[in-house]
Amino acid sequence: MLARDVMVTNALSVSPDQDMGTALKIMRKHQFRMLPVVDADNRLLGALTTNNILRHLLPDYILSGNLGDVAYAPDIGVLAAHYPDVVCKPVGEVMDRKPLVVQGDEALLAVASTLASDKRQHVYALVIDHDERLLGIISPGDIVDHFRNLHLENN
Repeated sequence: MLARDVMVTNALSVSPDQDMGTALKIMRKHQFRMLPVVDADNRLLGALTTNNILRHLLPDYILSGNLGDVAYAPDIGVLAAHYPDVVCKPVGEVMDRKPLVVQGDEALLAVASTLASDKRQHVYALVIDHDERLLGIISPGDIVDHFRNLHLENN
């Protein structure tokens, strides 16, 4: 069994030139936490994740863990005021340039192992072909569902 046999193939994607506001509307509409970022030839460039967006919304001193070292921490309203600046940016400025990527012809067990052991704790892997074109997305849930279906077929 290979990654391409289990991946979701109808993945929506965005271009690096799209504005963040448009990308966020797509993410909210479909309840996605991630969108692949591709060029005009469907070559994978990265991924836009809710974590990337949050990192751009929060000041560096909060992300660095130095919040206790500052005398004044802004309230959430002050931080929310930064939101319009972020949504006007192009996706390419916010995206993760090194998402977890697997090949479509990679063994499913190898993909499962990669997802389970990746220290970044991704909840997905982007599946590409040998020309780096996006084929689909595979998540731990997709693999678990596949194992469940095999179990049901055999019992």
